[in-house]
Amino acid sequence: MRYVNQYGASLLKSTKKEMLGKTLEELFTPDTAAPKMFCLRKVFESGKPFDSEIKLVLPEGEIWRHSRFIPLTSRACEQKLILSIGRDITAWNKADEQRKLAEVELKELNNKLVEMVQEEMGTRLYHERMPLQQSKPAAMGEMLGAIAHQWRQPLSVLALTLMKS
Repeated sequence: MRYVNQYGASLLKSTKKEMLGKTLEELFTPDTAAPKMFCLRKVFESGKPFDSEIKLVLPEGEIWRHSRFIPLTSRACEQKLILSIGRDITAWNKADEQRKLAEVELKELNNKLVEMVQEEMGTRLYHERMPLQQSKPAAMGEMLGAIAHQWRQPLSVLALTLMKS
């Protein structure tokens, strides 16, 4: 580490002086140093800037940082340098995580609502059809009664005629 600003030092509960000259492995846990080393290698190999989101595991907990690694070259110095600019995105990641959980919960609620609506529609359809199904036999009985009456009337006239003669 050739340069660190005050924020970077305070993030690691250290001073700028204590951090200068140390390697990433000396400053961070292996879980944090490995992704940072990967980013650095990527920039050295490609010579192009590289963006990443890295979880820093610190004694007080973990934080997420978005970092942009930018290669720097100088005519006076043959050694390549990398400028790393980062910002804390922990709050954004937590909000995004909560949003995703809320989306899952909302989908579950929507699925339950669809089931409830379908169940209610089935129940209502059944109750709407029930009177129709029950009225069919009654209508059939009325119709048979009317037919029987139509048959009885001429028969009774015929019976009366036969009795008179």
